[in-house]
Amino acid sequence: NLALSVSYKGMGQYHLAEQAALKADTLEKQTEVFRGPYRRAAVTLQLGYVYFFGARYTLARSYFYRFLSDPYKSGASLISSISVYRDLIFIDSVLHDQESGLNHFKSYTQLLDSNFRVSSLRQAEELQVKYLTQEKENQIAILNQKENLEQANVKQANLVRNMTIFGIIGVLIIAGLLYRQNILKQKNNNLITHKNEQLEHLLNEKEWLLKEIHHRVKNNLQIVMSLLNSQSAYLENDAALTAIQDSQHRIHAMSLIHQKLYNTENVSSINMSSYIHELVSYLRESFDTGQRIRFDMDIEPLEMDVSQAVPVGLILNEAITNSLKYAFPDGRDGEINISLSRTSANHFLLQISDNGIGMPENFINKKPGSLGLSLMTGLSEDLDGNFVIENKNGTTIKISFIHDLNVKRPDTFASSFVTSN
Repeated sequence: NLALSVSYKGMGQYHLAEQAALKADTLEKQTEVFRGPYRRAAVTLQLGYVYFFGARYTLARSYFYRFLSDPYKSGASLISSISVYRDLIFIDSVLHDQESGLNHFKSYTQLLDSNFRVSSLRQAEELQVKYLTQEKENQIAILNQKENLEQANVKQANLVRNMTIFGIIGVLIIAGLLYRQNILKQKNNNLITHKNEQLEHLLNEKEWLLKEIHHRVKNNLQIVMSLLNSQSAYLENDAALTAIQDSQHRIHAMSLIHQKLYNTENVSSINMSSYIHELVSYLRESFDTGQRIRFDMDIEPLEMDVSQAVPVGLILNEAITNSLKYAFPDGRDGEINISLSRTSANHFLLQISDNGIGMPENFINKKPGSLGLSLMTGLSEDLDGNFVIENKNGTTIKISFIHDLNVKRPDTFASSFVTSN
């Protein structure tokens, strides 16, 4: 039931995840009588995350407290406690509990320091093992040299003996060398196997750390969105409120990328079809278009690394937001078409069009004066792409670019934002 709850939580079915976790909690209480509460911490932590992702933050905080105070959670990793404190900070931000947020942040930093000390100790132990291994190899080399010298002396002494004894001794020496070579080969094979296991462990640990980084980035972006939402409650200027809402949409476009990297096995590339559909669903709900505006999407199966997925996602956010805000005034019906297609072996075309009122010709022919158009222009340059706006029966935006997963572009969003400003 605990594994079933984890699966439901991953699919976003938090009600079913809660039922499975509560059933696991009941079974754990029944079995604790016989074998002790060795899985109590895992069940408590799962319930906390079910309520956390289900936005039931007060319940989530109470279960997180139970997990942290559980005396039998010795099997839980230090990383789990760090993650719990980080999520408690997020809950405190949502619930506006500054005092608890400060206390949780202090505990969070203390655990981070502990994690750093553990990592340093592990590195020191690895260096010590490498040093001892080198010393052993040197000793083996010295022993081998001594053994070779002794064998040479034995051979020289046996020259004076008769051919029969010499032949027998020679056969014994060859057999001994073969046996020694076989032993050394077995030792080397065992050493290679051990090193391969270490490399595999390091690779798994690296992938886990990458997923954890994406998880933290996603949570931090969500905290920023929550802070912007809190700030908007104190604003009365419509332009400022609109700017904050636009910023929240842009941050969500990036946060969604890190969320998908965290929730999938592949931590290096994004499934653009799934990502674009989720982004469009979010914007449709944000602007509450209902059935008035229809979306038609034609997205080819395509994987992109994060350096290209971020600018593509931000361009989509700006283009769709502009269409929803300006293309269909006075509540008129309309249609927005989105396509991502392959035009040649390694060239792709992103196209966003609507059948709205279009843009003034004098506005298109001039240098873009809005932040949205400036962002799309700068982001297209980061993609090494060609940005075009057409004004026929509505507005059409086209960006053609090269799709190359081997190209890594540093800090795509930051450079685009500086360029646009």
